[in-house]
Amino acid sequence: MLMPASDAKVGDAEGTTCRGGVLEPAGIVEIKYRDRDLLKTMHRIDAKLIAWSQDLAKTTSGSQDAKQIKDAITQREKELLPLYQQVSIKFADLHDTPGRMHAKGSIRQVVPWATSRRYFYHRLQRRLAEERVRKLIKDTRPDLSYTDSTTILQKWFVEKGHTVESWDDDHLVLAWLRDDDASFSSRSRDLQQLIHHEGSETPDIADAYLAAISKLPLETQRKLAEKLRAQLG
Repeated sequence: MLMPASDAKVGDAEGTTCRGGVLEPAGIVEIKYRDRDLLKTMHRIDAKLIAWSQDLAKTTSGSQDAKQIKDAITQREKELLPLYQQVSIKFADLHDTPGRMHAKGSIRQVVPWATSRRYFYHRLQRRLAEERVRKLIKDTRPDLSYTDSTTILQKWFVEKGHTVESWDDDHLVLAWLRDDDASFSSRSRDLQQLIHHEGSETPDIADAYLAAISKLPLETQRKLAEKLRAQLG
């Protein structure tokens, strides 16, 4: 069974056989772009067929001129059909390349084969380190979903001065998870402390929040203070 939260597909940037489709390009053409569709395409873009079709419309049906034009059209279609079939197969194949799959969001990243070992090493180490922190969060808040824990992790990541866009950088996130390993336990305890105060009959919420805020970077503390002043007037 596939697990969307843990599954990530990538494609080889240099591979000529890296494809995501079930059918071969020729099979797709047989279903989606048959000979009758190719004939329509010919009559839409081939100058000779366009001109002959216009001449045929002006001639009397059943006349000798009409017969000659029809024969010329049929012969032209036979000549062009193999070429159009090859083009249609290539066209279908171009829709199933790593670059196109990445553009459509079907795969997470295009990875060169030469660096794939390094990529998957950092990817695996990042996910293992990430899951350890997720477990700390889950132990504190069992009600949180996988998405909720991701939001908390991203928030902590940004608070360390990183950008949201760099969350997909496995090497950078792994370094952050390792460097801040000790702080995650402390942050989780702060979450637990907040829950304890919020659930008590005489909560001292202000002290709990101040304890949590004091562990944030100074710039983040300054921004929070400005927001509080704006709300309190």
